[in-house]
Amino acid sequence: MKIIVTGASGFLGKYVIEALLKSKVNAQIFAISQRSLNPIKDKNLTWIHLDLHDCEATHSALEKITPDVLIHLAWYAEHGKFWNSQENIKWISTTISLLKSFKEFGGSRIFIAGTCAEYDTINGPCIESETPIKPVSIYAKSKDLTRQIAADLCEQWKINLVWGRIFFPYGPGEALTKLIPSTLIALKNNKPINISHGYQQRDFIHASDVGHAICLLSTNPACDGEFNISSQQAISVKSIVSLCQKTTNKCNSVVNYGAITVSDGEHPILIGSNQKLSNLGWLPKHKLQSSISEYIEYIESLDY
Repeated sequence: MKIIVTGASGFLGKYVIEALLKSKVNAQIFAISQRSLNPIKDKNLTWIHLDLHDCEATHSALEKITPDVLIHLAWYAEHGKFWNSQENIKWISTTISLLKSFKEFGGSRIFIAGTCAEYDTINGPCIESETPIKPVSIYAKSKDLTRQIAADLCEQWKINLVWGRIFFPYGPGEALTKLIPSTLIALKNNKPINISHGYQQRDFIHASDVGHAICLLSTNPACDGEFNISSQQAISVKSIVSLCQKTTNKCNSVVNYGAITVSDGEHPILIGSNQKLSNLGWLPKHKLQSSISEYIEYIESLDY
Protein backbone atom coordinates (compact mmCIF):
# COMPACT_ATOMS: atom_id res chain seq x y z
CA MET A 1 0.00 0.00 0.00
CA LYS A 2 1.21 3.49 -0.85
CA ILE A 3 -0.06 6.36 1.31
CA ILE A 4 0.32 10.08 0.63
CA VAL A 5 0.12 12.49 3.56
CA THR A 6 -0.23 16.19 2.75
CA GLY A 7 0.67 18.80 5.35
CA ALA A 8 3.10 16.20 6.67
CA SER A 9 5.39 18.65 8.47
CA GLY A 10 2.51 20.51 10.07
CA PHE A 11 1.34 20.12 13.65
CA LEU A 12 -0.93 17.11 13.08
CA GLY A 13 1.11 15.72 10.20
CA LYS A 14 3.93 14.67 12.51
CA TYR A 15 1.56 12.71 14.74
CA VAL A 16 -0.20 11.05 11.80
CA ILE A 17 3.08 9.89 10.28
CA GLU A 18 4.30 8.55 13.63
CA ALA A 19 1.01 6.64 14.05
CA LEU A 20 1.28 5.16 10.55
CA LEU A 21 4.88 4.07 11.10
CA LYS A 22 4.00 2.43 14.43
CA SER A 23 0.89 0.71 13.07
CA LYS A 24 0.71 -2.78 11.61
CA VAL A 25 -0.16 -1.35 8.21
CA ASN A 26 2.30 -2.52 5.56
CA ALA A 27 2.72 0.75 3.69
CA GLN A 28 5.16 3.04 1.97
CA ILE A 29 4.42 6.59 3.13
CA PHE A 30 5.02 9.65 0.96
CA ALA A 31 5.06 12.80 3.09
CA ILE A 32 4.31 15.98 1.17
CA SER A 33 5.53 19.25 2.64
CA GLN A 34 6.43 22.78 1.61
CA ARG A 35 9.13 22.85 4.29
CA SER A 36 12.67 21.68 3.74
CA LEU A 37 13.12 20.52 7.36
CA ASN A 38 11.75 16.99 7.73
CA PRO A 39 12.61 15.60 11.19
CA ILE A 40 11.15 12.08 10.91
CA LYS A 41 13.33 9.47 9.19
CA ASP A 42 12.30 5.91 8.36
CA LYS A 43 12.97 3.36 5.64
CA ASN A 44 9.24 3.34 4.81
CA LEU A 45 8.99 7.13 4.64
CA THR A 46 9.82 9.35 1.67
CA TRP A 47 9.64 13.14 1.94
CA ILE A 48 8.52 15.15 -1.10
CA HIS A 49 9.03 18.90 -1.21
CA LEU A 50 5.96 20.21 -3.04
CA ASP A 51 3.64 23.20 -3.21
CA LEU A 52 0.16 21.73 -3.61
CA HIS A 53 -1.08 24.97 -5.14
CA ASP A 54 1.18 24.13 -8.11
CA CYS A 55 -1.34 21.76 -9.63
CA GLU A 56 0.91 20.64 -12.50
CA ALA A 57 3.74 19.69 -10.13
CA THR A 58 1.25 17.90 -7.87
CA HIS A 59 -0.18 16.01 -10.84
CA SER A 60 3.31 14.88 -11.88
CA ALA A 61 4.18 13.80 -8.34
CA LEU A 62 1.06 11.64 -8.03
CA GLU A 63 1.69 10.15 -11.47
CA LYS A 64 5.08 8.90 -10.24
CA ILE A 65 3.75 7.61 -6.90
CA THR A 66 0.39 6.13 -8.01
CA PRO A 67 -0.90 6.17 -4.40
CA ASP A 68 -3.61 3.95 -2.98
CA VAL A 69 -4.54 6.17 -0.03
CA LEU A 70 -4.60 9.96 0.38
CA ILE A 71 -4.55 11.62 3.80
CA HIS A 72 -5.17 15.30 3.17
CA LEU A 73 -4.26 17.50 6.13
CA ALA A 74 -2.78 20.52 4.35
CA TRP A 75 -4.68 23.80 4.67
CA TYR A 76 -4.01 27.40 5.66
CA ALA A 77 -3.78 27.32 9.46
CA GLU A 78 -1.89 30.38 10.75
CA HIS A 79 -3.13 30.79 14.31
CA GLY A 80 -5.30 33.85 14.83
CA LYS A 81 -5.59 34.55 11.10
CA PHE A 82 -7.07 31.47 9.43
CA TRP A 83 -10.69 31.85 10.55
CA ASN A 84 -11.66 34.49 8.01
CA SER A 85 -8.71 34.50 5.63
CA GLN A 86 -9.33 34.38 1.88
CA GLU A 87 -6.57 31.75 1.74
CA ASN A 88 -9.29 29.27 2.69
CA ILE A 89 -11.02 29.81 -0.64
CA LYS A 90 -7.79 29.02 -2.48
CA TRP A 91 -7.58 25.70 -0.69
CA ILE A 92 -11.00 24.59 -1.96
CA SER A 93 -9.85 24.52 -5.59
CA THR A 94 -6.42 23.13 -4.67
CA THR A 95 -8.03 20.24 -2.80
CA ILE A 96 -10.41 19.39 -5.64
CA SER A 97 -7.52 19.43 -8.12
CA LEU A 98 -5.58 17.11 -5.81
CA LEU A 99 -8.52 14.69 -5.64
CA LYS A 100 -8.83 14.62 -9.42
CA SER A 101 -5.17 13.69 -9.81
CA PHE A 102 -5.49 11.06 -7.09
CA LYS A 103 -8.43 9.48 -8.89
CA GLU A 104 -6.70 9.60 -12.27
CA PHE A 105 -3.79 7.52 -11.02
CA GLY A 106 -5.86 4.80 -9.38
CA GLY A 107 -6.35 5.97 -5.79
CA SER A 108 -9.06 4.21 -3.80
CA ARG A 109 -9.31 5.77 -0.28
CA ILE A 110 -9.29 9.39 0.90
CA PHE A 111 -9.24 10.93 4.35
CA ILE A 112 -9.73 14.72 4.57
CA ALA A 113 -9.37 16.75 7.75
CA GLY A 114 -12.50 18.74 8.50
CA THR A 115 -13.33 20.87 11.54
CA CYS A 116 -15.76 20.83 14.43
CA ALA A 117 -16.54 24.46 13.52
CA GLU A 118 -18.75 23.12 10.72
CA TYR A 119 -21.39 22.27 13.33
CA ASP A 120 -24.24 24.47 14.49
CA THR A 121 -24.25 25.72 18.08
CA ILE A 122 -25.90 23.23 20.45
CA ASN A 123 -25.71 22.56 24.19
CA GLY A 124 -24.82 18.87 23.98
CA PRO A 125 -22.33 16.71 22.09
CA CYS A 126 -22.26 17.07 18.31
CA ILE A 127 -23.30 13.84 16.60
CA GLU A 128 -22.35 13.16 12.98
CA SER A 129 -25.73 12.05 11.70
CA GLU A 130 -27.86 14.37 13.83
CA THR A 131 -26.30 17.74 14.60
CA PRO A 132 -27.05 20.40 11.95
CA ILE A 133 -24.18 21.81 9.91
CA LYS A 134 -24.06 25.60 10.10
CA PRO A 135 -20.54 27.02 9.66
CA VAL A 136 -19.99 30.70 10.44
CA SER A 137 -16.37 31.53 9.57
CA ILE A 138 -14.85 31.51 6.08
CA TYR A 139 -12.60 28.68 7.26
CA ALA A 140 -15.48 26.46 8.38
CA LYS A 141 -17.60 27.33 5.35
CA SER A 142 -14.69 26.49 3.03
CA LYS A 143 -14.15 23.17 4.76
CA ASP A 144 -17.83 22.27 4.53
CA LEU A 145 -18.06 23.25 0.85
CA THR A 146 -14.99 21.12 0.17
CA ARG A 147 -16.70 18.22 1.95
CA GLN A 148 -19.82 18.54 -0.17
CA ILE A 149 -17.91 18.66 -3.46
CA ALA A 150 -15.54 15.86 -2.45
CA ALA A 151 -18.45 13.64 -1.37
CA ASP A 152 -20.23 14.10 -4.71
CA LEU A 153 -17.05 13.43 -6.71
CA CYS A 154 -16.05 10.38 -4.68
CA GLU A 155 -19.53 8.92 -5.08
CA GLN A 156 -19.22 9.31 -8.85
CA TRP A 157 -15.73 7.84 -8.85
CA LYS A 158 -16.56 4.95 -6.48
CA ILE A 159 -13.81 6.14 -4.14
CA ASN A 160 -14.07 5.68 -0.39
CA LEU A 161 -14.10 9.07 1.42
CA VAL A 162 -13.74 9.68 5.15
CA TRP A 163 -14.31 13.20 6.46
CA GLY A 164 -12.84 13.65 9.93
CA ARG A 165 -14.17 16.55 11.99
CA ILE A 166 -11.31 17.29 14.36
CA PHE A 167 -12.14 19.10 17.57
CA PHE A 168 -9.43 20.93 19.58
CA PRO A 169 -6.07 19.19 19.23
CA TYR A 170 -3.24 20.14 21.56
CA GLY A 171 0.29 18.94 22.21
CA PRO A 172 3.96 19.71 21.57
CA GLY A 173 4.42 21.18 18.12
CA GLU A 174 1.29 23.33 18.05
CA ALA A 175 1.60 27.11 17.65
CA LEU A 176 3.04 28.56 20.84
CA THR A 177 0.40 31.31 20.75
CA LYS A 178 -2.39 28.77 21.37
CA LEU A 179 -4.03 28.45 24.77
CA ILE A 180 -2.04 25.77 26.58
CA PRO A 181 1.50 26.63 25.40
CA SER A 182 0.97 30.39 25.72
CA THR A 183 -0.35 29.92 29.27
CA LEU A 184 2.59 27.69 30.25
CA ILE A 185 5.09 30.12 28.71
CA ALA A 186 3.54 33.03 30.62
CA LEU A 187 3.74 31.02 33.85
CA LYS A 188 7.33 30.03 33.13
CA ASN A 189 8.32 33.67 32.68
CA ASN A 190 6.14 34.98 35.55
CA LYS A 191 4.08 37.13 33.20
CA PRO A 192 0.32 37.84 33.22
CA ILE A 193 -1.93 35.44 31.33
CA ASN A 194 -4.20 37.19 28.84
CA ILE A 195 -7.32 35.27 27.80
CA SER A 196 -10.99 35.82 26.97
CA HIS A 197 -13.74 35.56 29.60
CA GLY A 198 -12.86 31.87 29.76
CA TYR A 199 -16.34 30.39 29.98
CA GLN A 200 -16.26 28.68 26.58
CA GLN A 201 -16.35 24.90 26.93
CA ARG A 202 -14.16 23.00 24.52
CA ASP A 203 -13.35 19.42 23.60
CA PHE A 204 -9.55 19.20 23.82
CA ILE A 205 -7.90 16.08 22.41
CA HIS A 206 -4.20 15.23 22.37
CA ALA A 207 -2.64 15.32 18.90
CA SER A 208 -1.28 11.80 19.37
CA ASP A 209 -4.83 10.50 19.81
CA VAL A 210 -5.84 12.42 16.69
CA GLY A 211 -2.95 10.85 14.78
CA HIS A 212 -4.00 7.33 15.74
CA ALA A 213 -7.63 8.07 14.82
CA ILE A 214 -6.63 9.31 11.37
CA CYS A 215 -4.38 6.29 10.87
CA LEU A 216 -7.31 3.99 11.65
CA LEU A 217 -9.86 5.88 9.56
CA SER A 218 -7.62 6.13 6.51
CA THR A 219 -6.49 2.49 6.39
CA ASN A 220 -9.61 0.60 7.49
CA PRO A 221 -11.67 -0.34 4.39
CA ALA A 222 -14.84 -0.47 6.52
CA CYS A 223 -14.63 3.26 7.31
CA ASP A 224 -16.64 5.67 5.21
CA GLY A 225 -18.42 8.98 5.70
CA GLU A 226 -18.16 11.51 8.52
CA PHE A 227 -16.43 10.91 11.86
CA ASN A 228 -15.85 13.11 14.88
CA ILE A 229 -12.32 12.98 16.26
CA SER A 230 -12.89 14.15 19.81
CA SER A 231 -12.32 13.31 23.46
CA GLN A 232 -16.05 13.61 24.29
CA GLN A 233 -15.00 15.62 27.37
CA ALA A 234 -15.80 19.32 27.77
CA ILE A 235 -13.65 21.70 29.80
CA SER A 236 -13.81 25.48 30.04
CA VAL A 237 -10.94 27.67 28.92
CA LYS A 238 -10.87 29.10 32.45
CA SER A 239 -10.48 25.60 33.91
CA ILE A 240 -7.56 24.84 31.61
CA VAL A 241 -5.76 27.98 32.76
CA SER A 242 -6.43 26.98 36.37
CA LEU A 243 -5.12 23.47 35.69
CA CYS A 244 -1.93 24.92 34.22
CA GLN A 245 -1.51 27.12 37.30
CA LYS A 246 -1.98 24.22 39.70
CA THR A 247 0.34 21.92 37.77
CA THR A 248 3.10 24.55 37.79
CA ASN A 249 2.41 25.52 41.42
CA LYS A 250 1.68 29.10 40.39
CA CYS A 251 -1.92 29.50 41.48
CA ASN A 252 -1.37 33.16 42.40
CA SER A 253 -0.23 34.22 38.95
CA VAL A 254 -2.11 37.11 37.32
CA VAL A 255 -4.86 36.19 34.83
CA ASN A 256 -6.40 39.01 32.79
CA TYR A 257 -9.83 37.66 31.93
CA GLY A 258 -11.49 39.52 29.07
CA ALA A 259 -8.18 40.72 27.62
CA ILE A 260 -8.95 38.85 24.41
CA THR A 261 -12.22 39.61 22.63
CA VAL A 262 -14.54 36.72 21.82
CA SER A 263 -15.57 36.80 18.16
CA ASP A 264 -19.20 36.97 17.07
CA GLY A 265 -20.71 33.57 16.44
CA GLU A 266 -18.22 31.71 18.62
CA HIS A 267 -19.68 28.49 20.04
CA PRO A 268 -20.18 28.73 23.82
CA ILE A 269 -20.01 24.91 23.98
CA LEU A 270 -18.31 22.69 21.41
CA ILE A 271 -17.98 19.03 22.30
CA GLY A 272 -18.14 16.00 20.05
CA SER A 273 -19.58 12.54 20.46
CA ASN A 274 -16.88 10.01 19.52
CA GLN A 275 -19.16 6.97 19.70
CA LYS A 276 -18.94 6.26 15.98
CA LEU A 277 -15.14 6.28 16.12
CA SER A 278 -14.90 4.32 19.38
CA ASN A 279 -17.09 1.60 17.84
CA LEU A 280 -14.07 0.85 15.64
CA GLY A 281 -11.93 0.14 18.70
CA TRP A 282 -10.33 3.57 19.06
CA LEU A 283 -10.19 5.32 22.42
CA PRO A 284 -8.25 8.46 23.46
CA LYS A 285 -5.31 7.48 25.68
CA HIS A 286 -4.15 10.89 26.89
CA LYS A 287 -5.70 12.62 29.91
CA LEU A 288 -5.49 16.40 29.99
CA GLN A 289 -3.95 16.72 33.46
CA SER A 290 -1.09 14.25 32.87
CA SER A 291 -0.56 15.67 29.37
CA ILE A 292 -0.08 19.16 30.78
CA SER A 293 2.60 17.80 33.13
CA GLU A 294 4.42 16.36 30.12
CA TYR A 295 3.81 19.58 28.18
CA ILE A 296 5.61 21.55 30.90
CA GLU A 297 8.77 19.52 30.24
CA TYR A 298 8.49 20.39 26.54
CA ILE A 299 8.07 24.11 27.29
CA GLU A 300 11.05 24.00 29.66
CA SER A 301 13.17 22.60 26.82
CA LEU A 302 12.39 25.60 24.63
CA ASP A 303 14.43 28.78 24.64
CA TYR A 304 11.35 30.95 24.96
